[in-house]
Amino acid sequence: MKYLMYSMCFLFSMGSIAQSATWQQVAIPTTKDINCIVFPTPQVGYIGGVDSLLLKTVDGGLTWNNLSYSGITFYPEGDHFMELDFVTDNIGFATVGPYSGTYRTADGGLTWTQLNTTGSLCFNHGLYFFSDDEGFIGGSGCFQGEQMDRFSFGVLTPVAIYSSFSQPSDLIVDIDFDLTVAAAVGLAVTTGGGILRTTDSGLNWDTIPSPLSNQAPLTSVTIVNSNLAYAGYDNGSGIGGLLISTDGGITWSFDINSATFHYPIFHDLHTTSQGITYTGATSTTLSSGLIMESNNTTGWNIYPVDEPIYSMTSYNDTIIWGAGKNGYLVRSVSPNTSSANHVSLEGQVELFPNPASDFFTVQFSKELENTDFHIEVYSIGGSLIRTAKPGIHTIQISDLKRGNYIVKVIKDAMVWSTKLLKL
Repeated sequence: MKYLMYSMCFLFSMGSIAQSATWQQVAIPTTKDINCIVFPTPQVGYIGGVDSLLLKTVDGGLTWNNLSYSGITFYPEGDHFMELDFVTDNIGFATVGPYSGTYRTADGGLTWTQLNTTGSLCFNHGLYFFSDDEGFIGGSGCFQGEQMDRFSFGVLTPVAIYSSFSQPSDLIVDIDFDLTVAAAVGLAVTTGGGILRTTDSGLNWDTIPSPLSNQAPLTSVTIVNSNLAYAGYDNGSGIGGLLISTDGGITWSFDINSATFHYPIFHDLHTTSQGITYTGATSTTLSSGLIMESNNTTGWNIYPVDEPIYSMTSYNDTIIWGAGKNGYLVRSVSPNTSSANHVSLEGQVELFPNPASDFFTVQFSKELENTDFHIEVYSIGGSLIRTAKPGIHTIQISDLKRGNYIVKVIKDAMVWSTKLLKL
């Protein structure tokens, strides 16, 4: 009995309960369940959910509107938006399932065209695109277990998956790649409990059993760096914490640091551009939601929220989004605060020179010149390509291609952005 009590106390101590009101709910025009949320740029975001739900924001999430779109067939008996992945503000992909297929849009979600996946891919779910021309679609064959198609310049071809224990109903539900090694290494997870791993940019995938074997479906995966990765699962109570790999996905164990008496069902994992990991979950003890956060060096913070969180995303490390059941949407920074602070910086920050060829400097007004902002440079498509530590105001850009970029100056909830022309 003493051992049991000690183990339970140790388990509870692993995650710290955050008491502050870090997450604020955002009103949106739906009460339907949200399955996915994505921000391809700082201002443009998309939400997909059940019963053909598709929402869009063009003001950084302050307001969301229903999209009236065409081109997608929703079959009866429960077809929904399963995953969304946008590579620019207008070009994106969606898996609609489990039966309908995978679709592409080039006009911001207004019209969609179905991709001709290979005949063996009957059910679609997992989605990962590097660009408009390169990506992967994961799902299941017609009673053939895990299947995945590689999309390359308009052509879809099946990849090789090596597994000795795949079941006919197993489905690939999430895919991630390590972009620090030229996307050679990737991971995917399946409802059959298998973890797929590639080291040749997705052409061939080996199957690695999880510590749960095939006793629980895996739900999500995130690669933090070349060594560290996490996987989420649903066994009704995640008593052992997330699954963790510290050798690039080769071996896996339970992450005791993420264990908690909330006994969560882990629905989604997301790692920001600066290496902060979030998981959205259901607390089985509270029958409500849970957000967990880790900088991957000092353990996990735990934030109980009102509804289960099915999807998480961010477009920088300042604003994090969680979305889930009954149209529940939260963000880590209040929309009103963000908007007010954005306005308050106008006229107090400027870039010089602009246009620039080798470098630019952020210049502050006297009121702000001693404040430690950090600077981020984005492509027009919304990809973060450069960041500077707080206090560094001059950024080298000589190696960047000619064209337009977005520069953001950020501190807490204060965000200022402008366009930069690279000569």
